[in-house]
Amino acid sequence: MKKVVTIVYQGELEHRDSAGNHGKIGPDDVHWMTAASGVVHEEKHAREFTRRAGTLEVVQLWVNLPAEFKMSSPRKEPYDRQAAIRAADSHAGHFLDARMAQFRRLAEILDRPPILVAPYDAELFGHWWYEGPEFLDFFLRKACCDQKVFELITPAEFLRQHPTHQVATPAASSWGEEGYWRVWLNEKNEWIYPHLHVAQERMTELTRRFPQPDDLQERLLKQAARELLLAQASDWPFILRTGTSPDYARKRVKDHLLRFTRIHEQLTTAQLDPEWLKQVEWQDNIFPDVNYRYWT
Repeated sequence: MKKVVTIVYQGELEHRDSAGNHGKIGPDDVHWMTAASGVVHEEKHAREFTRRAGTLEVVQLWVNLPAEFKMSSPRKEPYDRQAAIRAADSHAGHFLDARMAQFRRLAEILDRPPILVAPYDAELFGHWWYEGPEFLDFFLRKACCDQKVFELITPAEFLRQHPTHQVATPAASSWGEEGYWRVWLNEKNEWIYPHLHVAQERMTELTRRFPQPDDLQERLLKQAARELLLAQASDWPFILRTGTSPDYARKRVKDHLLRFTRIHEQLTTAQLDPEWLKQVEWQDNIFPDVNYRYWT
């Protein structure tokens, strides 16, 4: 018989099996079971998810067990932290070997030291990939101590050392579905953007209207910048597209835009509310040193 590993990236599945187990598998979840001597199981799109519709992105791996384990008892597999750390160490070594080989190939055809840029979405490490921080730690230590083919460097430092390069303009693209912007601009989230454009224009208007604000006006301008940035977060249209928590995403967008609008009204009518501002500053306290003059 087999092991079954189910990974859900988008959407939601329901698991049922003949042993009486039932549960939901949502985004970022991994379900790992050993069917072995006999469990009938199914993983189907969850009823609630089916009703609200959305993108379902799933990978399911079936591992054929060696003969001596085929009649073992069915079970769910626990998370083995030490095995996972060993795997992260091995993966970091493999990634290092691949990059070293890539550097060697490029060095043969370029007239200057090659540079490899590897940008990643930070939430991949620890959120989508639980052992991601350990992978980075292993890789950086190995890159510094276990090889001399390349060295770690920032793009700015590389340009200081090698300032002459061919200029190229990358094509517009994204990591989203189909490689462009459809994930963030579609029939489920397009309503957000007219409101964001108006707020953006109002933010510029405010910064120009108050070039020398007093202390309270400056606090309001900073909070307006925070609310605008929070409303502009790409997570909200992404969640609306995938359908994972659409009510929450919709509420967050509206809440931040409403607070921004209230700040705009207070500043333009000179009817300031310090107590309300204090509460909002406590509630949305990200970017404590935000520079609202960027919108001038």
